[in-house]
Amino acid sequence: MGFVLSRKTMTRVMLLLIVTMTWFVAGDAGGTKPEERLFNIEKLEMFVDKLPHIPTLHGFHIVNGVLKPKSLQIGMFFKKWKFHRDLPATPVFAYGVSKHKATVPGPTIEAVYGVSTYVTWRNHLPSSHILPWDPTISPAIAKRGGIPTVVHLHGGIHEPSSDGNADSWFTAGFKETGTKWTKPTYHYVNKQQPGNMWYHDHAAGLTRVNLLAGLLGAYILRHSSVETPLKLPTGREFDRPLIVFDRSFRKDGSIYMNATGNNPTIHPQWQPEYFGDAIVVNGKAWPRLTVRRRKYRFRIINASNARFFRFFFSNGLHFIVIGSDSAYLAKPVSTKSVLLAPSEIVDVVVDFSKSTSKTAILANNAPYPYPSGDPVTDENSKVLKFIIKHKSETDTSSIPTKLVQYPHADVSKSVRTRYIAMFEYVSSADEPTHLYINGLPYNAPVTETPKMGTSEVWEVINLTEDNHPLHIHLGLFRVLEQTALVETEKFTDCMTEKNDAVKCQISKYARGNKTAVTAHERGWKNVFKMMPGHVTKILVRFSYVHSNESYSFDATQEPGYVYHCHVNIGSRRQYDDETFCDGQVIRFFRKMDGDTYVIDALCEDRKVDEACSLWRKMLKNNNCIPDNALLSTLIHWLCKDGRVTEARKLLDEFEKGSVPSLLTYNTLISGMCEKGELMEAGRLWDDMVERKCKPNAFTYNVLIEGLCKMGNVKEGKEEDGVKIVSMAVKSGKVDRECWELFLRKFAGELDKGEGNDLDSRDLVAHSFIKGWLGFDLLQGPVVTVKVFEDNGLIRQFLEEKRVLVEGANDVQYSEATPWFKLIVNGCIRDVDEINGCDIGVRALASHPIKASKKGLGEQ
Repeated sequence: MGFVLSRKTMTRVMLLLIVTMTWFVAGDAGGTKPEERLFNIEKLEMFVDKLPHIPTLHGFHIVNGVLKPKSLQIGMFFKKWKFHRDLPATPVFAYGVSKHKATVPGPTIEAVYGVSTYVTWRNHLPSSHILPWDPTISPAIAKRGGIPTVVHLHGGIHEPSSDGNADSWFTAGFKETGTKWTKPTYHYVNKQQPGNMWYHDHAAGLTRVNLLAGLLGAYILRHSSVETPLKLPTGREFDRPLIVFDRSFRKDGSIYMNATGNNPTIHPQWQPEYFGDAIVVNGKAWPRLTVRRRKYRFRIINASNARFFRFFFSNGLHFIVIGSDSAYLAKPVSTKSVLLAPSEIVDVVVDFSKSTSKTAILANNAPYPYPSGDPVTDENSKVLKFIIKHKSETDTSSIPTKLVQYPHADVSKSVRTRYIAMFEYVSSADEPTHLYINGLPYNAPVTETPKMGTSEVWEVINLTEDNHPLHIHLGLFRVLEQTALVETEKFTDCMTEKNDAVKCQISKYARGNKTAVTAHERGWKNVFKMMPGHVTKILVRFSYVHSNESYSFDATQEPGYVYHCHVNIGSRRQYDDETFCDGQVIRFFRKMDGDTYVIDALCEDRKVDEACSLWRKMLKNNNCIPDNALLSTLIHWLCKDGRVTEARKLLDEFEKGSVPSLLTYNTLISGMCEKGELMEAGRLWDDMVERKCKPNAFTYNVLIEGLCKMGNVKEGKEEDGVKIVSMAVKSGKVDRECWELFLRKFAGELDKGEGNDLDSRDLVAHSFIKGWLGFDLLQGPVVTVKVFEDNGLIRQFLEEKRVLVEGANDVQYSEATPWFKLIVNGCIRDVDEINGCDIGVRALASHPIKASKKGLGEQ
């Protein structure tokens, strides 16, 4: 099968593309209002609202004095919420047992060690979102309307089907579900160490907006036999969660989220991070709390999308840190400040009897973005005011010299070392466009396959300019050391080319200054701040850390677990939601026999030939047929070494007894496209389709990139390559980067003379217009104005070139899009070789206008 397209078939494909893009953008109900309608946050008086008590739900029953499992029904509701006394009520999404009782944050779930909690999460959200969302990054999209959601218990150790996988989303009434959704009720076994967790939305491509809308809450796991002897502050008054995040508001009280791209020539909506003007604690902006002169326990959660907080007290009070993330420390640590990344949790005791003042401000001085961004302002430097009563009192609580002792983390018993690299790619306009982990997108084949009950050393290499909080689902880890890279640019160039830390001689570059791990971060964690330009070594444990026992459930089941960066900005691939860096999947081996684990270990040690030899021995054993995940591992390493032909041979051997999975096909197709063997990739595609193996976004993206890079998107030859493009368009699974690459190739590369007259921003826009208009694709059909309105590339090109149009056809005019006056039916003169294109346009407003000879509308 060849991958070349004729003008006729390309026309058909492009019309499909237009229809698809129109549908996606029309689904965006958020819209963006001008910035002048923002609420002036300086007009809000601080500390006028009391710190709210978050309602509590118990995840257990007490029957005749015995603790029993309990089932909870928690819904997601649309309602209005007062964030401040003087701010109009804000539309939010909130968790609760009913709409009336729903709160922001949601109710705190309290569970007990060893007693299961069952939660049925129910979606009662409306058909459209209250915030603008980006339809170009392949988010979870419900074809029949509705807002996809799924809940992840951050820090929880539980079965894969209850982990809240990003593709396990569901809409209201479970009318539609994601590809990995399995059940409505989640089972939290509660057999891990006692500590703090939080639950939040985790839907693909929508996590950012769903969290901003209010879908988050705290989860506390208690263990009386462990905690009672510690005599820490207890009770509703003296033991309180503090859930902190930032928000900006419009004058009408609604949450403001800028949906205009930081650089529209790159993307019309992408913004690096979200930073709000107001600091919210437990649902109130800058609240106050009256406290007694005694010890209080605060479980502080940073629930911001991107903001780091470095907390300190204005009067010099200390934090006594007793826990980090979801585990206790071995002993308390006293510190004047605590740095928290998004999603991190710190468990502290504050002794107000030691205060020399009547008030204390919980303050923040972390730059944003951290660590080299803007300094804090007066508004975002203040968090919470404590009013300290004058009268002293007896305090029966204490701070023990020792807390909870867990089994020693023995690095010598780790079974292997993995290198995890954080990449950042920037455009010619110096704008980040891709942030990957190990150079792979989220939907790439799995590369991390640890064995349950083992420990591994992960060396996390941050090649970006920002500090990234890395979060690992299921596994906990200890931070061992942080080492600065030397000759970073040279090492980054090698990693970009080879994507292999060993081949790039990581030891040669990881020899800079070492940064000591902060004392209160030396316990077991599930999130840690990966410093830019550093290698951070961590010991990851895949068992219960308090007992070293294996999990009480089967962690090898689908859909597996993920690890990712927890800055919620743009996406998994390019720039949207759940993860700034592209999340990666952890898949555990099934317990077949010891050979499966040996094969993976051999591959990690670059002994691929030995691994293949063992594989073939397993194939000869009729009682032990290796699975697709193991085959994919072998194929991945063969392709990585450029041995694509051998990888295909391995697949052929496997096919004699089993049917390859999508994972296996994707791994090999990716390797073939990377090496330029597009014809072979096409044959494998045919085999895949014939076997009714349904491709996913990764399959389409790899093939389309292969089409473009090999120069096979030209007119004049028609072959079956058009099938891939057509199917991709219909599926709606292709990311924006691939479409831009595809359209550039389709339009034809600009010659040198033409290119010299265009800057880097014009180049892509010019190619887009040539691709859309150069083949008369838009003669006749009416195209929704939103296709143009939301495409910053085309809009920027038309605005800057002041494209003149002529003609006198009736069109409709939208006040929300004044730039649209520049476009009416007629001829676009400023674009070479596109004269005579008849563009039918339908705007959004109801009143028609006439176009003048100069192309400007007259009402």
